[in-house]
Amino acid sequence: MFRYTHYPIRINRKNRMVYVFRLNGTVLAARWDELFFTMGSATVGRTFGTDWDLRAHVLEEDGKTIRETFAFSPVGDAVTVKCFYEYLRRYMDEGPQAVQPYTNFCLQISDRKEHPLFGFRKLWLSLNGWLTFQILLLPLFVVAAIGRYLVMTINTMPRWPAEVEAECRIEPNDPYVRDGNTHPARWNS
Repeated sequence: MFRYTHYPIRINRKNRMVYVFRLNGTVLAARWDELFFTMGSATVGRTFGTDWDLRAHVLEEDGKTIRETFAFSPVGDAVTVKCFYEYLRRYMDEGPQAVQPYTNFCLQISDRKEHPLFGFRKLWLSLNGWLTFQILLLPLFVVAAIGRYLVMTINTMPRWPAEVEAECRIEPNDPYVRDGNTHPARWNS
């Protein structure tokens, strides 16, 4: 509570930089080619098995000492996380046309807070395929969704500094632009 609604990561393939919005509101800028990628056990695990996330280490000049670490989303099984890394790698190395067919949807959170229905959907789908448990936990999901809505109302939207916005400016009429407002397959709530 009283933090940010989310902590975005921005990758710029033209200048090969990654910008990470930190928990304290500052921004980490790191060179893509100097990051060390690995998988880590996610802090929020599922009931059965292990969830993983994709992590990037910013190394000191010695190439061994970790100065800072940040995690990309999504969290999932090892195969999903490896596929997500490949998606990012192909975007950076081959360009947006290489990943456009695999960009299924974009969240509408870059310029507005998430819709309350989205918060409920996220909770409901956390047990996707387990309908009996979803129904049994419906009262808990409703209470949690209300809590999530209150937190989203109280929290602040992250804003990139002007220099990051300038470095990541999108050219007018870029045919590969995808965001939560324009992507044809988006969350409608």
